[in-house]
Amino acid sequence: MTVHYGKGVAALGAGELQKLRDALPRLRQQLKGNALIVVQGYADLDEGPSPDTLARTRANRVRRFLEQNGFEIRELSSVGLPAGKPASGAAADAMRRVELVIERD
Repeated sequence: MTVHYGKGVAALGAGELQKLRDALPRLRQQLKGNALIVVQGYADLDEGPSPDTLARTRANRVRRFLEQNGFEIRELSSVGLPAGKPASGAAADAMRRVELVIERD
């Protein structure tokens, strides 16, 4: 699952936040057994002086949202991944995101 962000912001817009809320039951179902949700934050290189920090902040905020909605800390991991090369238009919009990846043992 992927949620997207506006340029330079770490807060989700109302539509993306609702998308995340709607996905909670599906995420809980996917965690049955030995699984982990890895919250991967991304940023565009043009998002200020520290895009890697912004990527980590995005990932950590989504992880905290999941914790506040009943997921246990042991079920979650978050990481900010290095910013990709500069992009514009739709390519830049696609880089400003958080992806939730289910990892199984």
